[in-house]
Amino acid sequence: MIGELSENQLHNSLKKYYFQKGDIIEHKLEGYYIDIYREDTLIEIQTSSFSKVKKKYDNLLKNYKIIMVYPISSNKWISKIGRDKNITKRKSPKSENIYNIFDELVSIPTYINHQNFSIEVINIHQEEIRKTIVPKRRYRKNWKTIDRKLIKVISTHLFNNKFDFLKLLPHNLPEEFTTKDVLETSKIGKSSIQKMIYCLNKMNAISEIGKLGRYKLYKKNNK
Repeated sequence: MIGELSENQLHNSLKKYYFQKGDIIEHKLEGYYIDIYREDTLIEIQTSSFSKVKKKYDNLLKNYKIIMVYPISSNKWISKIGRDKNITKRKSPKSENIYNIFDELVSIPTYINHQNFSIEVINIHQEEIRKTIVPKRRYRKNWKTIDRKLIKVISTHLFNNKFDFLKLLPHNLPEEFTTKDVLETSKIGKSSIQKMIYCLNKMNAISEIGKLGRYKLYKKNNK
């Protein structure tokens, strides 16, 4: 299959998960390879940086609907292949949640305002395969990730517009709020809050209306 050799097992497994009868896998369209082609809808599995797809999407969104599928891992197991070829496996203490979408969305926050664009976050359990290496430079990691495997699909969450993202803000926020208010009324990490506020502001879901002390003051745009 065209393009398959450069993809990891996770990417290929998600293509199979989304595949429906009549779909075309790895369809070439206007010089680009599309993960899943479904009539006038293109389904793209994005497991790496969103910034890489800007040119591709700018061209395709003119005539096609694009659903970008982005996996997050609420549970991850790490399998490490040692130099002796022995494999050790452990559960990662890190857990992602839906707010991790903003780690990548900061590259293309305004795309959600395009009528042909939507994002589906798919919550999964995955296995990450690492291989022990001799680092080329000091202080570099002595391993590299060589593959990722899908273990289980837990849930999906579709974002069709900026109002869907606006729902991720805490419901008990005051009408005018700061990032400090979001931090105090939620269990969201500070870094994720800053990225979320940046994206919501760029997509015009919220507006900056002034300052409260050293914090910028925002309000929701419900229209």
